[in-house]
Amino acid sequence: MAEAVDPADFWRLLVASQLLTAEDLAAARSEFADHTPDAVAIATWLGSRGLLTAWQARQLLRGRGGPFFLGDYRLLEQRKTPHRGRLFSARHQPTGRDVALVVLETDACDDPATWKSIVRATQLATQVSDPVVSKTWALEQADRRRLVVCEAIAGASLGERFSETAARPLAETGRIVFAVARAMAELHRLGIVHGAVSLHTITAAKPGNAGSDGPPVRLLQFPWRASHMLIRRGSPWRIPVGLRRWGSESALQPQS
Repeated sequence: MAEAVDPADFWRLLVASQLLTAEDLAAARSEFADHTPDAVAIATWLGSRGLLTAWQARQLLRGRGGPFFLGDYRLLEQRKTPHRGRLFSARHQPTGRDVALVVLETDACDDPATWKSIVRATQLATQVSDPVVSKTWALEQADRRRLVVCEAIAGASLGERFSETAARPLAETGRIVFAVARAMAELHRLGIVHGAVSLHTITAAKPGNAGSDGPPVRLLQFPWRASHMLIRRGSPWRIPVGLRRWGSESALQPQS
């Protein structure tokens, strides 16, 4: 990490961020009233008490005061995404529900053809009911930014999980293949081409959801994984390495 801001600037940014209630801010000030630690120590203390996430702390320590809110959504962590836009774990303040937000790039929204594709992809994604497929709920606008609201999905992908273990039992593999095939059948019925089915777009279900009452895996759909209609960041098919990577991540031929 680059050199952190000094404590005075950290406190100033923290107040301006509105991440802490007045009560929590007063408690933090009181904790350090008798000494002045560096900003990293303050951020670590706040994080240990659940008052800041790791991403929020990093932003403040780098002198970035936000934004940490988009409309009714509190941004918790920024996550990696293969497509244009930024992906955040967030919390809907009025309901307390954790969600994922894809904050769309302005130029993509300003381009009529791309925007039409985004709207169409979102409309289709909201119609999916198969429990294996990640849920996409709405296309919203907040603070002049357009964003896609979808289900928060956590856990390792099958690509990560299988690379660390021996061959999986045949019965388990069969359940996974059947679940994904059934999910793909619904996507195709709705006219959706996923465009990126691989072990890296399928996550292992949480232990409590992997029994008879829940799906064994979750398939990440738009906007967790970009529709084939949308332009991926940096137009990777224009360069040989990117094109090979695109081919290794996708499964377009079996879906056609």
